[in-house]
Order: sequence, then C-alpha cells, then structure tokens
Amino acid sequence: MQSKRVALLGGSFDPIHLGHLALAEEALAGMELDAVWFLPAFISPHKSRSGAGPEDRLAMVRCAIEGQKRFSLCDVEIERGGTSYTYETLEALHALHPGVEWHWILGLDTFLDFPSWKNHRRIVQLAHLVVAPRPGVENRRVWETLKQLGASQKTGPGEILPAAGEINRFSLEGTGHSVFFLAGPWQDISSTAIRREWATNPLIKKMLPPSVVQYIMNHQLYV
Repeated sequence: MQSKRVALLGGSFDPIHLGHLALAEEALAGMELDAVWFLPAFISPHKSRSGAGPEDRLAMVRCAIEGQKRFSLCDVEIERGGTSYTYETLEALHALHPGVEWHWILGLDTFLDFPSWKNHRRIVQLAHLVVAPRPGVENRRVWETLKQLGASQKTGPGEILPAAGEINRFSLEGTGHSVFFLAGPWQDISSTAIRREWATNPLIKKMLPPSVVQYIMNHQLYV
C-alpha cells in the first residue's frame, strides 16, 4: 500500500494569513500530497514571543482552514509546550503515524538558515523539505546551502529555482529524502506587519481570511 504523503506547515501563525493558505495550496497540488497539516509552534526558536497566545493561534488556524478537507490542524507542539524544535516534532509524528511520508514546508529565506537549525541533519532523515520561492535570492546562496545538506542529483529543468509550473528536486545523500523547490506562490505578507498595523491600517485585513478577521475583532487581539 502506498504511503500517505503529508506536508507540515509550521510557524507561529500570529496570525495565520492568506500567504500561508496559498503556500499550502501550492504544495498540496504541486507535490501531489494527500494533506497539509498546519502546525502552530508553542515557542518558535527562530522568533521572539509577542502577539496572541497559543490557544488564540490554534483557534485562528481552525477558522482559516474550516471546510478545507485536505487541510488539518496539528497541535502536537502546543501540547508539548516549551521551545518547538522541528526534529523533536518529526520524531513524535513518526511514532504516532507510522507509514506516513512527511514533508516539511519552509520559505526560501528560512531554508538558507536551515543548516543552523538544531539537529538539522536529523530533520532531513525524517522528512523531505519543500521550499517556497522568494524573489531576489541568488542561486549561489541556495546552492551553498544545498551542498551543506549533501545535495547531489538534481531532477528538474533550468536553474536551481524552477520556472512557473515546475518543481526542481535535489536528492540528499544518505537520507532517503530530497529538497523540492516550488515555483510559486510568493506573497509579500508578514504576520509581524499585520500585528503592527492592525489598529491603524484598515487595508491590512484584506491579507487575512474573513473568519480570522472576525476572530481577531471578537477577541480584541493586536490592539
């Protein structure tokens, strides 16, 4: 029986916005996944603590993905508490869901910092990486990061970063996993900017699903 293919989209989701949802849709279709699980961090090791608490962030993700059959909320990091390290999360999910083929979604700017993540070599033994694009990043920097991860064979046309409608794949030696580069989408939306401008910029609400906007207003977040 073929393994179920699931991607994890982690983050603070403080708040979740349309860019997160577009990325999940692109990964779902482009990678032919069975599902995307949204994985709010309790405390991200890469971001300072501010904004909404974990229960509100969970609730906003629920609002955003309601009715999307192949989107799910995974609360394993919130339930565990403490700093949310990716390798620990993947080890826990492997134990809870044997037979799943895991993919970890991250942005290109985050990918460039990936070798600094705690136990990053363990992460690529547990999951494929699915990298979303970001304009203005040099191929040289991407290739340097790939080499640090043990990239060898490339499957896909053209440059490291693919053309529209394409996906490029780099196998990682000794891991059984690969790095996949998506061609899109890229949306210049920042949760930090949303929190900062919530009270002063009415247009910022257009970057969020209406259900999330209503939740924020009902609970008086970011004021």
